[in-house]
Amino acid sequence: MNLQCRPASKADVIVCSDTQSAWAFSENVLWQLPKGDRGSVQVTAVYGGNVYGQGPSGPVVLNAKTGEDVTANAGIAPTVVTPYAGVLYNSKISALEIYPAAS
Repeated sequence: MNLQCRPASKADVIVCSDTQSAWAFSENVLWQLPKGDRGSVQVTAVYGGNVYGQGPSGPVVLNAKTGEDVTANAGIAPTVVTPYAGVLYNSKISALEIYPAAS
């Protein structure tokens, strides 16, 4: 198991994930994926109150506290997020791609 945990500072939440599951904790488990008909999300970044990742149907942004979609079609699953941009490594061209933050 390759478990990684990241803080979601604005949500007072810790998000942990491996290749098959994702969980969010505060004092207790807040949410866990997969659950029911909802597939898992491969978490690529956590920033502020959001969780970024790759879901079964493509990139998603989740609310760190609830696990609900902020947007179901994020376009990319960045590996680094700042207030200004999302950064993604494109292995096909061996380069970093920078995407300005949505306003």
